[in-house]
Amino acid sequence: MPNSFSYRHPDTGEWAHNMSSNIEDDVCKTYIDPIWDKLLDKGLSHIRVLEVGFGRGYNCAELIKRCGGNPAVSLELIGLEPHPEILQPWPPRPDELIAPWWGEMQDRYFDADGGWSLEIRPLAAQHPAAFAGGPIDAFIIDLFSMKLHSAHWEQPFIANMSASAAKGAILSSYACARSFRDELSAYGWHPQVLRREGWRDTLVAVFCG
Repeated sequence: MPNSFSYRHPDTGEWAHNMSSNIEDDVCKTYIDPIWDKLLDKGLSHIRVLEVGFGRGYNCAELIKRCGGNPAVSLELIGLEPHPEILQPWPPRPDELIAPWWGEMQDRYFDADGGWSLEIRPLAAQHPAAFAGGPIDAFIIDLFSMKLHSAHWEQPFIANMSASAAKGAILSSYACARSFRDELSAYGWHPQVLRREGWRDTLVAVFCG
């Protein structure tokens, strides 16, 4: 999927994806690959994943595709997207993408045969109801940058997220800043920076409580 399917923030002009690669590589290598096997290794039949910064839903679409290849696992996905207006205009949906929310987001989607459900919440991570609904097994943090959008990263984001995390919950993010890692550590997370030759770093963290 070419990076022309990305979008820019109307105020800062920042792109939502790594523009040096295609979106599929960015989704898999930065966010999903670093945590997927760890999630399966937990042996859970039902996995709850919450994404902070849902956007057009590329990360959740990749999780849905992988769920289809693992019939013993069902996924309950939650996406936080408080600013759907910045996603306009939507390009034509790629044929290979399982994304029934494409172009017109509703609150809930469900596919019993596919083994997944999705709730899109129009909430920022600071909202008290953003992480409601029981323990979360994995978090994907895909916000715009801390440098240009510091308000998106302000507390009680990490406090709320940590309070909703299941023991041993896993997190992935492109954001590897020391300030982010220190805040995670203060709330019981064990963060590590995953470094790979030829690809940007990924932050992976495990919630130890």
